[in-house]
Order: sequence, then C-alpha cells, then structure tokens
Amino acid sequence: MTRHGDGTTGGDRQILQRVMQRPWGTNAAHTVYYRQNLVGQSAYMLWRFRCAGVDLARYMPVEAIPGETQWQKCAEYDRRQHASNATAPEGPGMSLDAQRN
Repeated sequence: MTRHGDGTTGGDRQILQRVMQRPWGTNAAHTVYYRQNLVGQSAYMLWRFRCAGVDLARYMPVEAIPGETQWQKCAEYDRRQHASNATAPEGPGMSLDAQRN
C-alpha cells in the first residue's frame, strides 16, 4: 500500500487505475436497491412520484394516498412554478447578453 504526503493510502486510485484498464460495459441491471417509505411523505412528494409513473397503491395503503383535490393543488403549484421560472430573468437579475458585456 502506498502512502501519500497527506496520510492517505491511495488505494482508491490504485483500484481505479486497474478497473480503467479492463474492458467495461453494462448489463443494464440495477446495482443499488432501496425502498422509500412513502407513508408519511408530503403530498407533493407523492405527487412527484405519481408523475414519474410510480403506482402508489403498490407501495402504500390506498387510504393513505391523497385524493383528487390534493393532486389538483399539486398540479396547480407545478404550473405556477413553471410559469414563474419561464418568466424569471436569466442569471442574477439580467440577461446572459448583459452579463457578458
């Protein structure tokens, strides 16, 4: 094991160098598995999961899933955010052209 001046061993660097020399690719398999507990999450977070195609009923009790009124509030919030971002100036209060000058 090599030692560097800062006291680290450099083991990560050595492994990286060896791995970089190997042929590589993907098998399209997931390498990280985790499960998010959806019960107790904010309605907006559940909305974002729902928009991403997550079947909430598969991961939480149906009675814990917000109703249509709450989904409409989340959708309206997203519309307002999108509208305000679309009209926001570029950069800190000025256009990109003004920043370049």
